[in-house]
Amino acid sequence: MKVDGFWLPERNHSITEIRLGTAELTIHYSNYRIMSKEQVSNLSTPESARTADTIHAQR
Repeated sequence: MKVDGFWLPERNHSITEIRLGTAELTIHYSNYRIMSKEQVSNLSTPESARTADTIHAQR
């Protein structure tokens, strides 16, 4: 799908064979928002997403 001049995925579908048969995963993407570099740099990172080194360096 094209959003604000960018081609972005609409869905991702994967099939794999597992010991018990077949596993399928489908991800549907929606509600894209195109952000400027400044908007991205102003986003805060959730504590759970930070690495231990990053947390330690901030203290």
